[in-house]
Amino acid sequence: MKVTFKVCFCCARSFKVKSSEPPQEIKTLFDNYSKNGRMSEDEMLRCVIQVQGETHADSNYVKDIFNMLKNHGVFHPRGLHLEEFYRYLLSDFNSPLPLSGEVWQDMTQPLSHYFLYTGHNSYLTGNQINSRSSTEPIVKALKRGVRVIELDLWPNSSGTEAEVRHGGTLTSTEDLQKCLNAVKENAFEVSEYPVVLTLEDHLNPDLQKKVAKMVSKTFGRTLFRCRDEYKKCFPSPEALKNKILISTKPPKEYLQTHISQGATTAESVKAEELIQDEDEKTVAVEYRDLISIHAGNRKGGLKNCLNGDPNRVIRLSMSEQWLETLAKTRGPDVVKFSQRNILRIFPKATRFDSSNNDPLVGWIHGAQMVAFNLQSHGKFLWMMQGMFKANGGCGYVKKPDVLLSNGPGGGNFNPYSQGLQIKTTLKVTFKVCFCCARSFKVKSSEPPQEIKTLFDNYSQNGRISEDEMLRFVIQVQGETHADSNYVKDMFNMLKHHGVFHPRGLHLEEFYRYLLSDFNSPLPLSGEVWQDMTQPLSHYFLYTGHNSYLTGNQLNSRSSIEPIVKALKRGVRVIELDLWPNSSGTEAEVRHGGTLTSTEDLQKCLNAVKENAFEVSDYPVVLTLEDHLNPDLQKKVAKMVSKTFGRTLFRCRGEYKKCFPSPEALKNKILISTKPPKEYLQTHISQGATTNESVNAEELIQDEDEKTVAVEYRDLISIHAGNRKGGLKNCLNGDPNRVMRLSMSEQWLETLAKTRGPDIVKFTQRNILRIFPKTTRFDSSNYDPLVGWIHGAQMVAFNMQSHGKFLWMMQGMFKANGGCGYVKKPDVLLSNGPGGGNFNPYSQDLQVKTTLKVKIYSGEGWNLDFSQDHFDRYSPPDFYARTNGFRWNEEFEFPLRVPELALLCITVKDHDKNSQNDFAGQTCLPLSEIRPGIRAVRLHDRLGDVFKHARLLVRFVFEPRVLKN
Repeated sequence: MKVTFKVCFCCARSFKVKSSEPPQEIKTLFDNYSKNGRMSEDEMLRCVIQVQGETHADSNYVKDIFNMLKNHGVFHPRGLHLEEFYRYLLSDFNSPLPLSGEVWQDMTQPLSHYFLYTGHNSYLTGNQINSRSSTEPIVKALKRGVRVIELDLWPNSSGTEAEVRHGGTLTSTEDLQKCLNAVKENAFEVSEYPVVLTLEDHLNPDLQKKVAKMVSKTFGRTLFRCRDEYKKCFPSPEALKNKILISTKPPKEYLQTHISQGATTAESVKAEELIQDEDEKTVAVEYRDLISIHAGNRKGGLKNCLNGDPNRVIRLSMSEQWLETLAKTRGPDVVKFSQRNILRIFPKATRFDSSNNDPLVGWIHGAQMVAFNLQSHGKFLWMMQGMFKANGGCGYVKKPDVLLSNGPGGGNFNPYSQGLQIKTTLKVTFKVCFCCARSFKVKSSEPPQEIKTLFDNYSQNGRISEDEMLRFVIQVQGETHADSNYVKDMFNMLKHHGVFHPRGLHLEEFYRYLLSDFNSPLPLSGEVWQDMTQPLSHYFLYTGHNSYLTGNQLNSRSSIEPIVKALKRGVRVIELDLWPNSSGTEAEVRHGGTLTSTEDLQKCLNAVKENAFEVSDYPVVLTLEDHLNPDLQKKVAKMVSKTFGRTLFRCRGEYKKCFPSPEALKNKILISTKPPKEYLQTHISQGATTNESVNAEELIQDEDEKTVAVEYRDLISIHAGNRKGGLKNCLNGDPNRVMRLSMSEQWLETLAKTRGPDIVKFTQRNILRIFPKTTRFDSSNYDPLVGWIHGAQMVAFNMQSHGKFLWMMQGMFKANGGCGYVKKPDVLLSNGPGGGNFNPYSQDLQVKTTLKVKIYSGEGWNLDFSQDHFDRYSPPDFYARTNGFRWNEEFEFPLRVPELALLCITVKDHDKNSQNDFAGQTCLPLSEIRPGIRAVRLHDRLGDVFKHARLLVRFVFEPRVLKN
């Protein structure tokens, strides 16, 4: 069974550059300007003037160069020899840009005379569909010199506050106050020239008032308030030093009736792509008074708008597509408009991946704000970064005179004029020996033939309408619940992102939809859908092992970082090992008997408190593996109680026979622990067999009432198991008490061979925790399915590691909205027809369903990997492996317990002469996979999702009729 990727690879050679000895032309140059193998100050002055073109240079200038070289060791009293001269030429002192980094352009002209370093959706960390919103990209942008920050403002779910988010998408939200603080604290760290904050708001007047108050309070005197004198002409960057300007538009929701009456039909169709004028009746006065750069007035149509208003300067926004269309016929009008007014260009809505457009199209027409997705990368972003290295990197670059004045005939500059003459020629010669290494770009080709055929079957006249899409969604995608409203919602999402046409989707749009994040194999809502009212023992919990370790089990660093990272991934069980410090006076966190470092217990508790419910509201279990005496236990009990306060769950008598439910424990922290091994040596079970006694230390014993401090014991809500009477009796359980039992992966594997049904029965009421064997020094992990298929709720993993088993763990807990709790299937919670418990190793298990998988194509590797990551001398040959098998076109899996099955896909580049290169992986819980043709995003080795790499996969489930 094999899988073939239907992708056409287009090859583009690139080169690695390695410097060698000075090239011959440099040697000849040195000979011409040196004597006796040395270049003196006088000879250097001649070279600087005649070769470097620095005609302003004099003897003092060269002395300064020699002094700099002297301070850095590239110097000799008699001058520079060849190697020193060559090193000087390659040094930072010889930069093609001015070394001073000073602002040298005239900064006293109106703002409209400058290009501004401009960001788009400045709060997004990744793509435009489902990435995280944060203050981090805002801070990063300002520290790079960006001068225009954009925030999208929407009402929160209750409609009582404004929040920052990319509306109509699955991106997360960010707190508005945090964003404003980020701007305030970083605005003038790199440049003292003004920062423009564009607020793209979707707020009602009441929320606008709240925002106005927040903005005024945050920025105080740094906030620039526009005076009448600036209505006809923008102030200058010099006059606005260390000031923050607000530029905004009214909410689109409040402007539906204000579409321009004078616009042509073509202009009206695209009306939403232009920022309309502030409506005095819909914008709160307090909010309007903050605005110092007003949005443009489109009344009378785009033509009149471009002509401008002699009594008022404005800001107009349009998409890159609109600019390209206008530029072909009305280029001089655009240039004229931007001489007094500000023009902002933003990326088209179909740039889901946060890619960018050619900024030169905007700049050459005088557009001051060419808004870029700065979290992306690529040639166009490099051009943007290069442009704003000019003028000392202050974020403002003065427009050339050709864009600011009329030509000899009185007309404005036309960038596309055939009469433009060559003013100068730039010659560049690379004086370096090149060592060539070819690499290849991967570009996805046209839709595979099967997708074309599918499109033909569900389209008419080359378009899929809403009705035809409904048929497709029901018949192919298996979404039998879908109705016309469902498809309308889908089309509205596509419309918001530009993949839309009033008559429906054509083939390319349909193919892009299939590959989009909207077409995920897992539910898009991310909601918790399972019944969360059953006892804790009825769920699998996302569980960590030695949660404080950053690396291996022998000598790595202990830290709160992996605790925070685990909780932010949805992990619900955190483990801390508690030991006395060197003086025996305090408890500390460390991996005893190893060379790992220690971490402060209070810091660890704080990390849990601050991050416990950031991703999930469901309870966090803190397992304290302690090695403390009763006095230190009292101290720890006080510390835990004070830190967690009311979020700490204290077990009542009603829960001794049955664990509470995750729903009842929302936003609660539970403590689970065992007594110190050092105080339990005399309590090894008297009834255990020899084999069981040998491994007694691998089982967590019962709390000893005499040795555990009362204050400490009262914190425990999940008690360790009682082994008295041996493992056999322990597995039978106590009808009057539920408990937690821990065992190593080895013990589980041994017991599972002979006592599998007993383990399943035990885990129906009690909690079983499995931990890695002690020889996993490298923090590797084991197969989690062995534990899950026996009902073990806590399969403890080293989250700081990577590899197939961790990918399986991450895949399992993508289920149920990623809340960290997955309900066990009924087969593990009830007895079978004959009254017995489920036996995972039974030979009588029948196939319940068959999964068929077909991989059509893949894309995005050229954006997520460097050009020569895979192959230097040939295009990459991608193939996929799923659970160890290799496929060509279609493959199938017979499933006996589909509720616990995981589909693991690994993509590699096939190399004949070396190890195959990793190209991505994913693991999906079959219980949640939606049938049909789906876009499967790939992840890196650590489990972080790639921005672009994905597969187009078809899933088909075929249920089997079970024999009686």
